[in-house]
Amino acid sequence: MIVIETIISGGQTGADRAALDAAIEIGIPHGGWVPKGRLAEDGVVPLSYRLSEMPTDSYAARTEQNIVDSDGTLILSHGPLSGGSALTQDLAEKHGRPSLHIDLNRIPAVQAVAMIAAWITLHSIKTLNVAGPRAGNDPIIYQKTKDILIAAFHKRRKENKTMPFDLNKFKAAYEKWVAESLPDFRLHKMDEIVKKYPFVISDDVPWTPYSGKPSEQTFALVTSGGLYLKDSQPPFDTESIHGDPSFREIPRTVQQEDLGFAHAHYDHSLAQQDFNTIFPIQRFIELEKEGIIGKLTRTHYSFSYVNDVVALITKAVPELIDRIRAAGVDVLFLVPV
Repeated sequence: MIVIETIISGGQTGADRAALDAAIEIGIPHGGWVPKGRLAEDGVVPLSYRLSEMPTDSYAARTEQNIVDSDGTLILSHGPLSGGSALTQDLAEKHGRPSLHIDLNRIPAVQAVAMIAAWITLHSIKTLNVAGPRAGNDPIIYQKTKDILIAAFHKRRKENKTMPFDLNKFKAAYEKWVAESLPDFRLHKMDEIVKKYPFVISDDVPWTPYSGKPSEQTFALVTSGGLYLKDSQPPFDTESIHGDPSFREIPRTVQQEDLGFAHAHYDHSLAQQDFNTIFPIQRFIELEKEGIIGKLTRTHYSFSYVNDVVALITKAVPELIDRIRAAGVDVLFLVPV
């Protein structure tokens, strides 16, 4: 896993200042260049930020120096880039440095965190330059930027952290939901019962960012598309309100004609034409042949529609984990349907 060693910015109000405050809160060293006189929209960049002054008061020169001194530049905004943020992207391209622009009007915060983690790993970024609009142009960019960076890097600096989940609390809420929703379920009023389902909401990012080199790792696939081998496996239960928490093993040699589809809550038409749309096993075989991934394991897995999370995480998931560990799998690629 690549761990950010330093976060730098130009010290401006808004996104720049948020990056510095996030670094301080998390405990990551910070730095960067500011214009001569520590110029900023609100007057002078506070001395509490460990930033170096340029020999010129040019904002553009400061922006360029931060790009040159970093391994990559992250730009956060609400909407298309303009002004200094657009210049930042252009200068990164000029110097051949990686840059990632995330438009928070289009991309939810949780997805932004995942994108940042993947991008940092892909480009082996250790010194990160952060940029974006000043507070005068975007009053909410400071808090959004700070929250996203803390979520991304605080989680990456923790080891063996798992998503908190109160099983007993969920079980009570789930049993209540089943009792109240069963009449509507029998009438196939799925829209109504889904609105009442006690979804598990995580206060943190509910997954571990990808790390490592794909060409050196072993991959396995998991789909929730309800696939099963027609000639040798029973179909999933599609009649119960609980769904079916079990899984089916699917070999890497599987062909379209081998598969049945047992999932009552999506349109099967595309998958019946090409099962790679929900289980891209043949695409991964191609990646293995090209050396992009190291190895594709022999056995892969399919789940179907599941409401009974208790049964899923107490029985099926531990069994699945045991199997993938025994197979030496490094990366489990999930294809949700």
